Formats: sequence, structure tokens, C-alpha cells
Amino acid sequence: MKMTKVISALVILATFSSLAQARFYLGAEGGYTYNTVDITDDDGDIINAYIGNGYLINLDLGNEYREDNESVFASRWIGQIGYGEGNLFAKSDRNTKYFSRILNISIGGDLFFNALQFGKKKNFGFFLGVEFGTRILLSNATYMYRGKMSYVGDLGLLFGPRLGLSLALGKHNRIELIGKMILKYSVDDVINGIFDKLNGEKASDTTNKTRMFAKDYADDSRENKANPSFAFDAMLSYKYIF
Repeated sequence: MKMTKVISALVILATFSSLAQARFYLGAEGGYTYNTVDITDDDGDIINAYIGNGYLINLDLGNEYREDNESVFASRWIGQIGYGEGNLFAKSDRNTKYFSRILNISIGGDLFFNALQFGKKKNFGFFLGVEFGTRILLSNATYMYRGKMSYVGDLGLLFGPRLGLSLALGKHNRIELIGKMILKYSVDDVINGIFDKLNGEKASDTTNKTRMFAKDYADDSRENKANPSFAFDAMLSYKYIF
């Protein structure tokens, strides 16, 4: 049922785009990002063990489709590549945190409704769309065990709605506030073994307040599993429309 709705939205977006004038744009967006990191516990279950706060900056490009600047409805395709930084906090102990880097690649589409018109070249409205792609979190928590290096991190496939407010200032300039509610599927639980984060030695279950815990790394036959979790982005964006 969900996939049917997504396909229907994409068909509507493509149909509208084919009937309007295409205008290429470049832009950037930046703001706050909230993420989660999952691990596999000793029983083989995937659990949400870390939460992350930080910033994310995306470079945008795409095509906008509208009949003219006074059109009530419009649409666009968007592609993004981004980088960010932040901290990952252990849910079991908020004093345990790791500096992390964020890599983001995504594509999506929006439908616009211009609610207010100010003259012939300025308008204000809102948009609703979908976005999907991949997001990688890498932290500075590393260790060595049996010649292998690992880290607290996450590789996830993201999908979810995006919505926002848009202000067009003339023919070429657009400023937007964007919120993204992301459903993220972790496809690789990167942490394995119970390790002391200082020296990489095997640690006991009783000392996990300052240590990472997960499935024993000695078991190399681990399986990649998809586990849904949530992320959220709040962005301020500028786009130049050619």
C-alpha cells in the first residue's frame, strides 16, 4: 500500500513536470540533523544503542518546473550530496560520546503550492515531497582485534517525506525552510565485540559504561540485517534558479 502511494506521487510529479517549463538550479542547505545508530547485541537482535546530534550541509542541484513565476503550482526534482559532523551518545550512558562524521547522498522530488503572490516576481508558499538515498555515519572510536579495525558507525538507506516553506525573491532567488522526517534502514551493524575503547582489549560485561558492546567479533559469519529507525533534519536553504 505504501509503495503504491509512492509510485502514484512520482507519476503525478512526472506528469506535471512534462507540462511545464524546466529551469535548472543550484543551491545549498544546512542545519541541524538527528540520527540513530544500531548495533547487534549478544542475542543477535538489532537495537538502537546510539543517538547523534550535529550539523549537515548539502549541495543541491536539479530542475524546477513551472509555467511562469506567477504559477500557483510547480514541481521539481532534486539531487543532493552532503557532509556533516556531530557527536554520537550512548543511550545507556550519555557521558559516553564519540565525534562522528556524516556523509549524505539522496534524490527526491517536491510539489509546490504558491499561496501568496507579491507582484509578478515574488511569491510565498509551501511544498511537500519525498526523498530517498543513503547516509553514512563514521565515528572516531576505533579499535584493533585479531588484525581487524572497526568503529562505531552506521550505513543506512533513507526514505521519507520532506516539507517546507518557500519564498521566491525575483526570478532567480529562492529561500526555504525544510523539515525532513527520515525512515532509515541500517543495512550494516558496524560494531562487533565488547571492547575497551582505549586499548582494544576484550572487555567484560560489567565494565560497559565506558566501552562498546555488541556481538562477539570472533564470529565472522554475521549477517547484514535491515532495521528501521528514524532521523530528522531541519534545514535553511538557498537556491539560484537559472
